[in-house]
Amino acid sequence: MNHLLESNSLVFILLIIAIACGWLLGRFQGQRFSLKRSARNTLPSIDFLLAERNDKALDRLLDIEEISDDVVELYLNLGRIFRDQGQTEKAIQLHQNLFARTDLSFSAQQNVELELATDFLKAGLLDRAERLLLDLLQEGGKSRNSSTQSRKRAACLIVQLYEEGRDWLPILELYNNSKLPELSDLTVRIAQAACEQAQEEFKQGNFLESHKYLKQALKINPLCARANVIFAEVAASQGEPKEAVRCYLKAIKQDPHVMLPILPGMVESFNKINDYQELDKQLAQHWQGHHRVEVLVERVRLLVKQGKQQQAIEILLSELLMHPSNQGFFALVEVVVDEKVVLNTSQLMVVYDILRRIIETEHKYVCRSCGFKANEHYWRCPSCKNWASISAAH
Repeated sequence: MNHLLESNSLVFILLIIAIACGWLLGRFQGQRFSLKRSARNTLPSIDFLLAERNDKALDRLLDIEEISDDVVELYLNLGRIFRDQGQTEKAIQLHQNLFARTDLSFSAQQNVELELATDFLKAGLLDRAERLLLDLLQEGGKSRNSSTQSRKRAACLIVQLYEEGRDWLPILELYNNSKLPELSDLTVRIAQAACEQAQEEFKQGNFLESHKYLKQALKINPLCARANVIFAEVAASQGEPKEAVRCYLKAIKQDPHVMLPILPGMVESFNKINDYQELDKQLAQHWQGHHRVEVLVERVRLLVKQGKQQQAIEILLSELLMHPSNQGFFALVEVVVDEKVVLNTSQLMVVYDILRRIIETEHKYVCRSCGFKANEHYWRCPSCKNWASISAAH
C-alpha cells in the first residue's frame, strides 16, 4: 500500500514538473516572438529616413550586426526611392554597403545585386552593370536556391543593356548558351536582335550571314514577321522578285500591321513579275480587313495604270463614302485631274457627301499647350489643365 502511494506521488510530481516546463517554454517562445515583432515595429519608417539630417540613423541601421529580411527590404525600397529621385550616387552607396555584407540570405543577396545593377545602368556605368547581371545569370543557372524572378529580371536588364548599345551578338550568345530564361517577351526581343544583326550583315553585302541570322530569328520566334521582310529585301536586291513577293506575303500573314512599311517594296516586286491580278487581290483583301487608306490609294493607282480609270473612280467613291479621309479624297482628285475624268451628277453628289463627312470628323479646336483636340471650346484644357490655351484649329 505504501509502495503504491509512493508511486502515485512520483507520477504527480513528474506531471507538475512537465506542466511547469511547458509553461516556461511557451512563455519563452512567446517572449521571443514578441521581441521579433517588437523589432519589426521599431524599424524606422522610410519617411523618417528620407527626412533631412537622418543620415546618421541610416548609418546606424547599416552598422547592426545581424540584418533581417525586413531591414533588407527597407534598404531596397529606400534605394529605389533615391534612384527615382535622381540621387543615384546615394542609391549606389546604400546598395554597395548591403552588397558588402556576408550575412545576407542567398535570395536577399540576389535582390541587392539586381538593385545595384539597376543603379549602375541609371548612372551610365554599363560595364559594372554588365558584370553584375552576367554573374546573376551564371549563379541562377547553377544554383537551385536561385530566385526565378530574380533571374528573369536580370535577363531583361542585360538584354536592355545590349539593346541600348546596339550590341546584338552578346544577346544571341547568351541565348545560344542557354543563359536566358524562357519568356515570351524576351523571346520576341531576342528574335529582333537576330534581325538587327541580319540587317547589318545585309547592308555589308554578307548575304549568307544575313540568311543565317534570319533563320535563327524564325527559329526563336516563328511569328517574327520582320525576318521574312528582310528575307524579301535580300531576295529583291538579288534580282529574285518572285521570292521577294513570297516572303512579303508570308510576313503579312504573320503580322498584317507590317503592310504599310513594306507596301512600296511589295508593289515593286509584284510589278516586276507582272502579276497585277494577285497584287490587286492582296490590296483589296487588306483594305477590307484593316481599312488603311494607303492600301486603297495604292490599289486605285494600280487600276489607273492598267487603264481602268472608271473602275478606280467607282471604288474610291464607294469606299470613301463609308470611310472618309483627306488622303483618300486627295487621291480621288489626283485621278480625276491627271486622267481628265468627267464625273456625272450622281458621282458629284457622292463627292459632296464625302467632303461633308470629312468636315464632320475634323476637330474645331486644339490646345496650344498639349495638342488636345475638341469640337467645342473650353476655357480650361481638359487634358493639360492650362487656362485659355484652347484656340481654333487651323
